Order: sequence, then structure tokens, then C-alpha cells
Amino acid sequence: MSTHSPLIKICANTSETDLHLAAEAGADFAGMIINFPPSPRHVPLEKARQMKSPLPLIAVTVNLSLDELLEIHRALNPYAMQLHGDESAEIIRGLVQENIRVWKAVSGEDAWEMAQTAIAAGAEAVLVDSRARQHQQTIYGGTGLRSDWELAKELIAQKYRVILAGGLNPENALQASREVQPWMLDVVSGVEQRPGVKDAEKVKAFVQALR
Repeated sequence: MSTHSPLIKICANTSETDLHLAAEAGADFAGMIINFPPSPRHVPLEKARQMKSPLPLIAVTVNLSLDELLEIHRALNPYAMQLHGDESAEIIRGLVQENIRVWKAVSGEDAWEMAQTAIAAGAEAVLVDSRARQHQQTIYGGTGLRSDWELAKELIAQKYRVILAGGLNPENALQASREVQPWMLDVVSGVEQRPGVKDAEKVKAFVQALR
């Protein structure tokens, strides 16, 4: 059995309390969804600017323009920009040219092609997640649905740096780590009381399961 231990990102934090909770539990990264009002977990940029994260911050965005992404990066100086929508290779290249780390979410039937395109454009990592449809709208993440672990394993076999998300929780975190062996595990709904509010015990249990 591999002793591989993935990095851990607690994502979609909406308060400083939850950011500190992730740090105290021993996570490696904290994520915030910036300027995406359809999500109950989103944080307006002005609020995000005032929040201090004790962990390296990942700014998660959905289908913003390059100018909007650069504005967010200037305001927050995050460790990386996580593009979670249908962003083009041009957007990725535009960020990479500014020496900004990019993580690109991929899912669905086009996930393999999306991953190849993202890495070719300079993305540091791809995040395998699950999407859903609700009321004619695409739910881009935080669905609680398990993602395609087989796809993640295939991408890892191709030497891609893979972040595994989608349907993770304290009960299946260790299995995901052992079976898929991703670079990082990313959790949202599996450690929440309700959308946008973290559950302290679940956050601790998730991290402890992997340490």
C-alpha cells in the first residue's frame, strides 16, 4: 500500500472563522469562491479583501474575464487561481503569462480533453470534480456527488498533477487517497453544517483521516 499522503484543501470558506478552522485542523490550503452570486458559498471581492486567511488562499472563480481575474489576483494575491467554469485556454495562458498559478477544474464527458487543453496552456494542476444540472442551470461544484475517480487515475498515470474533489467526506477521504493517489484532496459539502458554513468536527475528522 502506498504511503502517499495528499495535500488538503478546505474550499468554499465564507468567514474568517472557517478559514481559521481549516488552519487549526491542519489543512494545507483554504479556498474562497469569489464573485459568483449563484453559489450560496460565494464571497464578494470586497468582503474577501477584508478577510485574512492563515493558510495559503486559493481564489475560486467561474467564467470570469481575464481582466476580472487579474483584478481578483491583485486584490487578494492568492496562492493560485482555480478556474471552475468553462474558461478557455486563452484565459489560462493570460494568467500564466502574468506568473499566476492556475488550477483548472474538469468534469463530464469532455474532462479528458479539458485537462489536456489546460495543462498545454500552462495550468499547474487539474481538479477533477462533479457538476450537476438544476433548474436549467449548471451547478459547477459543491454538489456532493462523487467525481470520476477512474478519470483522475488516468490523468495521474499521464503525470498530470491532479486535485480530487466531488463527494468527499471524512468517511471516504482515506479510501480516495489510497485508491486514486491524487496530489491534493479538495472538500466542500462533506465538511459543512449547511452550504457556506463549515462543521468544525467534520473539518477536523477529514484532515485526521488523511494524517
